[in-house]
Amino acid sequence: MKNLLLFIFLSNFIAAQNSKVIELTSNIKDRKNQVKSLTLIDIRTDRNIGTVIYHSKPVEMIFESDNAKSAFENWFSSHNKKTTGKKDINIILENLKIQNSDKGIPIFTMKISSFMKANGKFYFIDRYQNSQSFIQSSTPKTISDQISRTLADFIKETYGKLPISIGIPETELSNYDLYLSKTLPILNTNPLREGVYDDYESFRSQKPVVNYHVVKNKKQEIVRIKNNENLQVLNNDLYAFVDNGIPYKVTPVGYLEIFKDEKGLYLITNKEELIPKNNGTMIIGAGLVGGLAGVAISLMIDSQSRKNRSDSGFYNVYVDALTGDYVFEK
Repeated sequence: MKNLLLFIFLSNFIAAQNSKVIELTSNIKDRKNQVKSLTLIDIRTDRNIGTVIYHSKPVEMIFESDNAKSAFENWFSSHNKKTTGKKDINIILENLKIQNSDKGIPIFTMKISSFMKANGKFYFIDRYQNSQSFIQSSTPKTISDQISRTLADFIKETYGKLPISIGIPETELSNYDLYLSKTLPILNTNPLREGVYDDYESFRSQKPVVNYHVVKNKKQEIVRIKNNENLQVLNNDLYAFVDNGIPYKVTPVGYLEIFKDEKGLYLITNKEELIPKNNGTMIIGAGLVGGLAGVAISLMIDSQSRKNRSDSGFYNVYVDALTGDYVFEK
């Protein structure tokens, strides 16, 4: 009997040593007191998060008590002891996976969405769906901290965002993407409305800014956007525009055509173009391109000539139809 108890104790001890609890410790205080409650709905088909290799041994990543729902809700209540807001927020955890690449690099993929519940229906607020990679020597704690920060950033942004005004019945909640896709003007308007859009919300609802217009050169190439006062609108203040039935996305490298297939909207580009890094001499980003008309013009012409880019460094980068965010799958 003693041997059996010792075996059970050692088994549990070894299992505990080979797992790492994802510590949800990042601050998610609702500083403006807008939220009344936060509820997690875990719809993952596979609730095993995955393992990372540390000191040549696999370490399983888990939530506290291996229960995401209680971990999230305890996390919220620990940072929001006195809630005076009115919003009932529901977080849907759709996917959370950690895998190791062929080179042993940990990569975590997450898909999570948020809704406001009111009058028995759910109203979409926000969504995060992306992958993040770590350096090969990352510790389980480093990975846990990054997951916690990513979740915290998402939750804090959810607090202040306005939901889409389309109520989803609870019976359709697990299929919310398909349910909303049938009603979104951006996916159901053909052709898209001509004009300039200053943010994704206006683009999604197909409501162009009334006092903006494109300016073309003698070759009928778009060179800039102006308002009715004949002042140039900086790229920083634009999201997209539609000209002659063709939609273009404003990016740090110019105006890239937006394509559409059965998966949704996408650009032919890569992460380096869309999120440039400091190259040591100047920051080539939205601020620079938006402030220099000459750069914006040349990049516009160049991007038009590269519509069908076949370079192996470019691929389809999808745009989340609900949020306008890029979805990086590579």
